[in-house]
Amino acid sequence: EIRDKSEIYGYEFSLISFHIENFKKINSDIGYDNADNLLRKLSMLIRKEMDHKHDLAFRVSSAEFVVLASFMTKEKAKDKFEAIRIIFEKETGFELKMKVIDSNDEIAMSEKTALSNIRD
Repeated sequence: EIRDKSEIYGYEFSLISFHIENFKKINSDIGYDNADNLLRKLSMLIRKEMDHKHDLAFRVSSAEFVVLASFMTKEKAKDKFEAIRIIFEKETGFELKMKVIDSNDEIAMSEKTALSNIRD
């Protein structure tokens, strides 16, 4: 539906996925409370960077967050949200994977496959 609207109204959007690598191991190694602090740190960085008027952010699994950035090309989204990855890794010492797709990418936008497509 969102893809259809972007084509009708002529605007682009990007979907940005953030995934903390080896989160289960991190949970075991540093403890649940400290691992929760990592999740809080990531969500705070996302909230700080996103446009609250047009963007939506979701936690979709234990260690994965997704941002739907309206009116943004893939290149602009990569530039804007790359700062989150850099800051998170610098301040925590843990690896954060980031993947960006946009409304021009040929993907299956269904509930079952959309997230698996952006993890590649």
